[in-house]
Formats: sequence, C-alpha cells, structure tokens
Amino acid sequence: MAKAKVIVFDFDGTLVDTRAAYVEMLGRAFDRFGIRVRSAEVSRTLVPTIKGTIERLLMRTKRYEAQLVHKLEHETIELLGTRWVKNVVVKKDMIELLAKLNEKGSTVYLASNSHSSFVLPALKKFDLEQYFREVITLDSGYNGKHEMLTDISQRSGCALKSLVYVGDTRMDIEMAEELGCRLVLLITKSSWDFDKKSQLVEAAKGKKNVKVAFGLKEAEELLV
Repeated sequence: MAKAKVIVFDFDGTLVDTRAAYVEMLGRAFDRFGIRVRSAEVSRTLVPTIKGTIERLLMRTKRYEAQLVHKLEHETIELLGTRWVKNVVVKKDMIELLAKLNEKGSTVYLASNSHSSFVLPALKKFDLEQYFREVITLDSGYNGKHEMLTDISQRSGCALKSLVYVGDTRMDIEMAEELGCRLVLLITKSSWDFDKKSQLVEAAKGKKNVKVAFGLKEAEELLV
C-alpha cells in the first residue's frame, strides 16, 4: 500500500478500547428505565452506533418506541461521558504512531460514530487532539461514516481512492468497498470484531484496497 497523505482513524476499537464500556453503560441505561438486558445480549447486539444498538435491543424485548430510543441514547451518552472516560486507556504505540504520521507530513483526521461528549474528553486526557486536523463525531451533523469520509475527501482535495481509513470491523470493509477508499483493517484485542477475526480476514481477501494489520507495528509499516 502506497503511503497516504490523508489518513482517517476510527475511534472505537481502533484508537481506544471501548467495547466493554459500551456494554456496561448501555446495560446501566436500560436498568434506569426498568428494562433488564444481559451483558452477553448487549455484547452480541452491539453495532457501531448507540442508537442502532438500542433499537435492536428494544425490538428483541418488544419494547420499541421512538421516544424511548431517544431517552436511552441520551442516557448512555451521558454515562459514557461522565463515568467511563476516566478509565480510557490508549496504547503508547498508538500515540507514537500518530506522532510519526504527523512528522512525515500526513494529514490525519478522526471520524467517529461516538458522541463528542465522550470522544473529546478521551482525546484531551492523553493530549491527542494535537495529532488530528479535525475530529468528526456523531453530533457533527453527518449521516454516518460514508458522509464523513466523502466530505473529508472533498475538503482535503484527496480523492477517495487515495484516502486511507483505519478501522476494525466488517462494516469498515463494506464501507471501503462502497466508497472506493483504501482501508487498513487493524486487528487487535481492542477491535470490536476481534472475536470474529477469522471472518474479517476472509472478508478482506481479494480486495486490493484492503490491507490487514495484526497489531500497530504492521499498521505502522503500511501507513508511515
């Protein structure tokens, strides 16, 4: 993979290990509204957006109501921002990778389906804002990652086929294929689809725009 000038990082599971936090805080949010869901069920249902996960869980419990979805989403976002962010851990190797990309002149963005009230304090805790040209979150006014990456491509002057996205899920593979961008599929224990890594590798096979990196060292070799 040719070295990229514009690189977009995912947040959840790529930059930071957040899966356990989402499972716990979604469970707490449901508890507050008198709905019991098991952690294992939340984990199986988890998708890259809080709203999407809540909708799926409510459909399974036959309690789906649009107003309830909104209330649960708000509660989960608040819990993540106030209770979990203090426990955020970022690997030293990731910080070093971001620093190297900046030193080499790459323009680095962060695009996340998480809310800014969660993402920004986490970045601030480790002084990571300095490494990103822009941080785009769920509440930035975009309708998902497709729109985020398309807009970054247009504003940066980097064609989608040259832009590199660093993600960790099968949905990222599908998005890269739809947009025509390049993808570094980072597989670590923090990855949201780590328990499905064999399926991830299989899904990436034969796709010229997708490179699999088992760990940050391999990601660095592809990006720097």
